[in-house]
Amino acid sequence: TMDMQSPVGKVRVWIDNGDFVSPETFRSAADHVLDEFFCHFDPAAVQRGDKVFVNTFLLCPFVKALHPLIQHPYSLVTHNSDFPAPRMAEGLDYTPLLDSSKLVAWFAQNPTAHHPKLL
Repeated sequence: TMDMQSPVGKVRVWIDNGDFVSPETFRSAADHVLDEFFCHFDPAAVQRGDKVFVNTFLLCPFVKALHPLIQHPYSLVTHNSDFPAPRMAEGLDYTPLLDSSKLVAWFAQNPTAHHPKLL
């Protein structure tokens, strides 16, 4: 990554040359991104088959506030965090999301459950 100045302040730019698997690779392949830099996620914009990238530490607000507003089946990628998923910690278990008919597949870094949709 590289920080650059713009008329509105500092902007973070990702350089993904495709040679390495990294969070930037997954983020670049997604149709929608929710992470510490891209927080303008519009659930209404998610279309059938879209890929949604969510930084794992933002999984709670995504599951509670945004997932219910998504109308079409999508694939979820959670990454770029040391937190596991879908069971993050005591009281933070998002395993029920796997049973949602809207969730086609969940690609998780540090997975903590076994389910046919969790890869």
